[in-house]
Amino acid sequence: MPRKTLSREAVVTAAFDLLAEGGLGAITARALAGKLGVQPGALYYHVKDMNTLVDEMATRIMLDLTGTPADPGASWDDQLRTSAIQLRAGLLRYRDGAKLFAGTHLTDDESIGSMEQPLTALTAAGFGLREALWAWQSFYNYVIGYVIEEQERFRPDATVDERYRPEARQPRIDVARFPLTHAAGAYFATDADEQFIFGVQTLILGLRAQLADNQAST
Repeated sequence: MPRKTLSREAVVTAAFDLLAEGGLGAITARALAGKLGVQPGALYYHVKDMNTLVDEMATRIMLDLTGTPADPGASWDDQLRTSAIQLRAGLLRYRDGAKLFAGTHLTDDESIGSMEQPLTALTAAGFGLREALWAWQSFYNYVIGYVIEEQERFRPDATVDERYRPEARQPRIDVARFPLTHAAGAYFATDADEQFIFGVQTLILGLRAQLADNQAST
């Protein structure tokens, strides 16, 4: 690609291609320059460093997610549940999507404001603003952490990494000393959707209990 046609958008798009091909570790300045047909130094006219590039990639994912927000008329718990499910689905569309997303700085101001809707729903339900923010962040952090682990256990084609299969894990566990751990191995890398919803529901139940305590004390 001639340098005159190079743009930030083209660099970010090429980085997503590298992500799909080899995961987060495949995104290097040398590999990116090779894909774009330029010298590595040309990239820095458009993204000042690789951290900035990852921020731009995360922002593109977030903008895609915020294009289908939860129903503002739904209850606070339904909104959180829907947002969590949508975030997970969005991250799973990309190889190493959660690793890429974790700890990034969103570069688009509108994407930062995407938490306004859940904060509105939570404060309207009776949570203080601080607790509403922490509730939202708890869901956000749960989804990121869950998907990081999920994407480690499952390959890009959604098949289980052989190392996590019961027949590979259970022989390593002394059944006499750790009988429950041995038995639990049958569930370790299965039912990813059900495990995810179980965690979401657990968070919701905890927030409901907290909200009830707050209302009882006022």
